Amino acid sequence: MRRLIPDHSPGSLLIVFIMVFLTYWLMVESVKIRSWFLKKWGPNNGVTAWFVWNKLHGTILFGVVFSLFAFWVYPDVPASAYALALPKDLFSWMIGIVLTALLGIAVWQKNRVSNNKKKSFGRYPELAASNWSLTILIIDICMWMAYLFSYELMFRGILLGMLSHSVGFWTAVGINVALYAAVHIPKGAQEAIGALLLGYVLCILTEASGSLFTAFASHCALAITNDISAFYYRDDMYWKSGRVSR
Repeated sequence: MRRLIPDHSPGSLLIVFIMVFLTYWLMVESVKIRSWFLKKWGPNNGVTAWFVWNKLHGTILFGVVFSLFAFWVYPDVPASAYALALPKDLFSWMIGIVLTALLGIAVWQKNRVSNNKKKSFGRYPELAASNWSLTILIIDICMWMAYLFSYELMFRGILLGMLSHSVGFWTAVGINVALYAAVHIPKGAQEAIGALLLGYVLCILTEASGSLFTAFASHCALAITNDISAFYYRDDMYWKSGRVSR
């Protein structure tokens, strides 16, 4: 387990986390900002530009602003606490790869069932361009990867690592999972409940492997597969050469 640093209060870190996340969420949910992108670049290019801004905005806030604050306030927490390393053994690699593959398959299957039952895909794919191309597909994948690396660095790296040193590992896991579920509440009860279980598993695997790899890779599998499969099954979205053949 990690060495405790008792004089480090988690209060300031949690306050800044709340401020950073609220700043991100309120801006990406702003109808005025989204409308500005649509007005400036048109429907298809506008939603693509908004998606890029959305993910870069989160990447900077979570991966840069929050990280710099944490490193400044807690300079004596060792770098190893942030899990910025590759998995330490073959078993950890295998767990990460298997979990990533299973989550990707599960998300595709969920969207296939939703399509068969004629359920709405809601806000997905987040890159809501009606006409997709290879360029848009690459943008979707790259922006998700940049955003989710910063997201996991914030949750399973900085929050889990620094809170473990100030309040102990299991208390840090409880706080981490509660916050992780809370930020998914606006996306619906189903995602919030799923985040409770997944958040717990990812905290344990991050601690066991000493690496963000499993959290990052599995989260990418969820988000990217969800976007691609939602695009694939939606009747109002097309590949540039025509409707995707199913």
